[in-house]
Amino acid sequence: MKDVKSYFNLVGNRLGKAFSIREFDTEDELEFWSLSAEHMSRAKPPSFQDIVQWIDILYKAPVHIVYKKEGDELILFKRFVNVENLVGKKKTANYTDVEKEVINNFEQQVQNLQQKRQWYPDLTEHGISSTSIGNCEHIPLFDENRDVWGIYIVGPDSKCPEVVVPRLSIVGRLLSIWLIKIESEEEGQRNKYRDKMEGIVSELGSGALNTEALSRFLLRFLMNGFNCGSGAVLEVQNGSPSLVYSENIEDNQLGLIASELVEISKTSSQQKLHGEIDIKEVGQINYFSFIGKDSEGWIILPGKLANPEYDAELVQELITNQLASLLDFRNENNTFTQLLIDSYHGLLRSVEKSREKTEYHTPRMIAFVERFAMIFGLDESETEIIKTTAKLHDIGYIGSISVEKNISIGSELAHPLTGYKLIDQLPIHDDIKQGVLTHQEWVNGEGSPRNLTGENISWTGKVIGIFEFIVEFIESNKDDESKSADQWIDELSQNIIERADLQFDMVLVPTVIELIKMIGWELCCQLGTED
Repeated sequence: MKDVKSYFNLVGNRLGKAFSIREFDTEDELEFWSLSAEHMSRAKPPSFQDIVQWIDILYKAPVHIVYKKEGDELILFKRFVNVENLVGKKKTANYTDVEKEVINNFEQQVQNLQQKRQWYPDLTEHGISSTSIGNCEHIPLFDENRDVWGIYIVGPDSKCPEVVVPRLSIVGRLLSIWLIKIESEEEGQRNKYRDKMEGIVSELGSGALNTEALSRFLLRFLMNGFNCGSGAVLEVQNGSPSLVYSENIEDNQLGLIASELVEISKTSSQQKLHGEIDIKEVGQINYFSFIGKDSEGWIILPGKLANPEYDAELVQELITNQLASLLDFRNENNTFTQLLIDSYHGLLRSVEKSREKTEYHTPRMIAFVERFAMIFGLDESETEIIKTTAKLHDIGYIGSISVEKNISIGSELAHPLTGYKLIDQLPIHDDIKQGVLTHQEWVNGEGSPRNLTGENISWTGKVIGIFEFIVEFIESNKDDESKSADQWIDELSQNIIERADLQFDMVLVPTVIELIKMIGWELCCQLGTED
C-alpha cells in the first residue's frame, strides 16, 4: 500500500469534491455559532471532545492538537484523531484492510507527535504550521492578559471556510476560555486521580498482604467494565458469609444478598459460576462464584450489566480465580506476588486483544527482549528482570481502567506512573519497577511522564523504550506488502538511527539493529504471535 500521506491525499481529494457540491453555508454557520452559544451558557466548560466536534463543523479534519506554551517551548496538551474524517466512513462501518492500515499508520504518526516544539513569534497569527502529519492550520490562543497560552492545530490539509476567517479571533477566544478552564479542572482531577490511585494501590503487595485493597482493585475493574456503580466481594468462612469489600451497597442489602446466596449454595448440587437472582428488597443481583482450595465466595454486581469492550468471560474467569487465590494465599506474600503479576498481565492482555493492532503487543515485547538479552550478554538474572519488565511495562493501563472507565489522554500519557504504583510495594527487583516507570522517557528529556534525561533513566526503561518503538512499527506495517522485507528492515533501522541520542540510548542502538537484521522482517512480524 502507498504511504499513508499519499492515501490521505486521495481521500482528501474525494472529500473535497464532495464538499464542492455543498460548501459551508449559512445553515452550517448558524449551527457553529449556536453550538458555541450553548457551550458558553453552561457553567461547566465543554469537554475536549465537545470542542473537537464544534471545530469539526468548520474543518472536517482528522486531527486536532493543542500545544500549551511554556517559556520558549510548546508542550503537547491534547490530541484527538477523528477516524471518520480520515477514511470518510462512520465508526460503525466495516473498514477494509487498506483502511485499517491507513488508520493504524496515521494513529502511529499522531502517537509519535513531538511532546515539545519550538515556539515562534509567527504563531501569534492564524496560519499554516508544518507538522509530522502534514500542513495544518493553527489558531493562536491567549489568556485573559493577552499573553500567549498556546495554539490549536487542526488538519492536515483542511481549511477554515472563508466566511469564518474574519471571525477566527472570536473562535480563538472561545477556545482559550474553554481550554484554560479544562486545564484548571484537569489539574484538580489529576490530584484526585493520584489520591484515588494511592488509595487503591498504596498497600498492594506490602509485607502484610492487604486482602481488602486487592479485592477492591479487582472488583472495580469489573464494575467499570460493566458500567456498574456498586459491588461487593463476599467470602464464606466456616459456613457463614463474611464481607471482604463492598462499595455503594447498604449493609442490610448485603445481608439479604448473602443469605440468598448461601441458601442457593446449600440447595444446589453444583454451584453455578455465574448467575442472576432477584431479591424483592434489593432488585436484580449478578453473582460470580469463586472456589479455591480453602476458600469460596462471590463477586456481587447489582442491576443490569453493560457489555464491556474486552473479553468479559476471560476477565470474569481471571478475576474470580485471582480472588480465590488471594484468599487462599493471603499469608504467603512471596508466592502470591507472582500470581498477582500474572493476573495484571492477563488483564492487560484482555485489553490488548480487544484491538487488532495491539493483539500481540506484550508477547512481542517479551520475545524481542529475550533475544536482545542473549546477544547483548545479559546474565540469567538480568534476562529475567528485562523479561518481567516487558511483561509489566503497560500495566498502568489496567490501573487507569480500575479508577475510571474512560481513560483521558492525561492518564494515558501517565500510565507508567500508574503501573509503577501497582508494583511499587511488591517484592520484585527495583530495576523492574524503574523500567515500568521510565519506559516512555527519552534520553534528551522530551519523553514522559517526568522528562528524565540520560543516566536518570533506568537501563530497563531504555531497553523497553526502544523495543516498544520497534513493536509499534511492526504493528503498523506488518501487513503492508508495498515494500520488500529488506526495505522494511532498512526503514526501521534508519528510524532507530535517527532517534539515537534523542529518544534512544546510543549504547543500545548497534545491538538492536544487529538483532532485527539477524532476525529478518518476516520473523520480526511473527515473534510473540504464538501467545
